[in-house]
Amino acid sequence: MDKNTFLESKSDVIDKHVSNDYKRQSNFELLRIFAMLFIIGHHFSVHSGFVFSDSSISIERVWLQFISMGGKLGIDLFIMISGYFLIKVQSIKISKAVKLWLIMFTYSVGIYLVFFFTHKVPSFDGQYFLCCLFPVASNQWGFATNYFILFLLVPLINKALNNIDRKTYRNYLILFFILWSVLPTLTGFFVIFNATYGLSDLLWFIYLYAFAGYIRLYFDVKKHKPYFYFSIALCSSIFILIFFILTNKSATYPLYFSDQADYFYKPQYITCFIVAVFIFLFFASLNMRYSKIINIIASSVFGVYLIHDNFLMRTKLWMGIIHGTDYQYSLKIIPYSIGVVIIIFCVCSIIELIRIYLIEKPYMKFFARLDKNK
Repeated sequence: MDKNTFLESKSDVIDKHVSNDYKRQSNFELLRIFAMLFIIGHHFSVHSGFVFSDSSISIERVWLQFISMGGKLGIDLFIMISGYFLIKVQSIKISKAVKLWLIMFTYSVGIYLVFFFTHKVPSFDGQYFLCCLFPVASNQWGFATNYFILFLLVPLINKALNNIDRKTYRNYLILFFILWSVLPTLTGFFVIFNATYGLSDLLWFIYLYAFAGYIRLYFDVKKHKPYFYFSIALCSSIFILIFFILTNKSATYPLYFSDQADYFYKPQYITCFIVAVFIFLFFASLNMRYSKIINIIASSVFGVYLIHDNFLMRTKLWMGIIHGTDYQYSLKIIPYSIGVVIIIFCVCSIIELIRIYLIEKPYMKFFARLDKNK
């Protein structure tokens, strides 16, 4: 098989869960790649075991706090990409739902078996293995579970959103933005507002989906040049970075701000949401030529997430292999963290592309027939 045929075969079997009239645009596929890099950076920061004293402030500490927010940005971006392209879909294909579930099943069971046969787990745990067999029901991955449920709800959500007028659509977006983003951010009563107004991760995903859908239906992303959106996203990011620095500086005093350096981490908070929106608009406004290589790499990002953030893999990877704390008090932590993120992405991406070609392609031919027989 020559190189072009090999690449084309991979493109054919990649499921981006988008409408049939959408030829995968490389600007959005590139955004998927960056979103996953943001998420891996977040995991480097929060899972490596970094601990700083309350009285310390350093470039290393601020850097780790800053990249930690990348995971929240990545989540918002992934859902908005889905909402932007799925908003016009009237029904979901059985094959796509099955494919999404099977990729989770493959890594849930596969990683456990690898750890068992390599003696990385002390003994066979029947109860845990049962959880691996049902990755969605057992919530093996929080983001993946909520995304799968969102995907199943797409026809219902679209039916509602496509059958209301623009003004009503816009007003509901504003209302829930105030209830779920503005008020919690300004007051800090995140848990209280969640309990009062029923916000959950899944409902926030639905909001992001609806928000991006509104952009697709009613907003001309080409109205402004890309640098306009980039400038706003950059200014918002700089504001957050300054906040990190100021709150860490205040950590030397017994002030309220001493434990508020991560205040804007939540994906629902205004600043994080605004940064995600304008990063999304920046990529949406790019006039980028179709790139088969970018699209193929982007097709692996969901698998990259499932591999490196598996429960068993998480501890082994960050504590047993990466050892980021070795550079906790050195400026080397910046290039080291960037290198680690890129390497993890590349290794997991290769594994996922091999899975797609050797495992997914054969069985998806069968499920594709189910769609034709509907």
